[in-house]
Amino acid sequence: MHSNFSVVLITHERDKRNFYLRRSLNSILNQTIKPSEIIIVNSGHNKIDLKEFRNLNKYKYKIIHCKLSSNIPSKRNIGAKNSNYGFLAFLDDDDYWSKEYLKNAYHKINNNNFINVILSDVYISENKQLKIFRSPTSNNIEDYFVNNPGAMGSNIIIKKKIFESINGYDEKLIVSEDKALIIDLIMNKIKISFQNNIVVYELNNPSSISKNYKSLIIGFSEFYLKYKKIMPFQIRVSFLRKIYYYKQKNNKRYILIYLIFNFLEIFIK
Repeated sequence: MHSNFSVVLITHERDKRNFYLRRSLNSILNQTIKPSEIIIVNSGHNKIDLKEFRNLNKYKYKIIHCKLSSNIPSKRNIGAKNSNYGFLAFLDDDDYWSKEYLKNAYHKINNNNFINVILSDVYISENKQLKIFRSPTSNNIEDYFVNNPGAMGSNIIIKKKIFESINGYDEKLIVSEDKALIIDLIMNKIKISFQNNIVVYELNNPSSISKNYKSLIIGFSEFYLKYKKIMPFQIRVSFLRKIYYYKQKNNKRYILIYLIFNFLEIFIK
């Protein structure tokens, strides 16, 4: 069966023995409907060698090594540019899919000719039990400004032509690039579809950018500058409060500005 899926797996500083990478790759290889191709985009010092994954030889696949400094959105864009099929399914190297993930998406797409983008439910694993983390349902742009209702790197499947029409991921964004992609789609009047599918997110990744205040400050500031003109005033205040929250965490001299925005946000509400 021709699935028409190009899977883009992005990885950084892993080798073939890494537990997370092995788990992610095996979740692709064990799909009940096989992807048409697998594109692994690797950054870092390790040149990954996946010869021991014998099942991988049954697939059309390629490994692309890119610069160490390549960020997440740029690696996803590299994978997309090197893909050959109609739909892109992205996966990060510490997350994984259920065996039915591509099968469920395949049936949803083939039962509806107007589906361009699918966001699936995201779970986390606690005590070896899966627990719902985010269940996306919104096509309201403001929901993506206020928080992240479920736009994650590993739970999006998107038609390649649509992805290219909005120029893919914004490579300036080192955080919130996932929900920015959804915002850009909504701004271009492209409807997001949703599915009760299973993507498992690694919540406790020690290398997560969410633990780096400097990166969060840069990332949120870029996101704010990109969208501030279309943000309602209350959301702009909320975003600035968030930026200065991390700034004062990193440097106490910003605490007064943070408190001002914090008070202003409470006053507006």
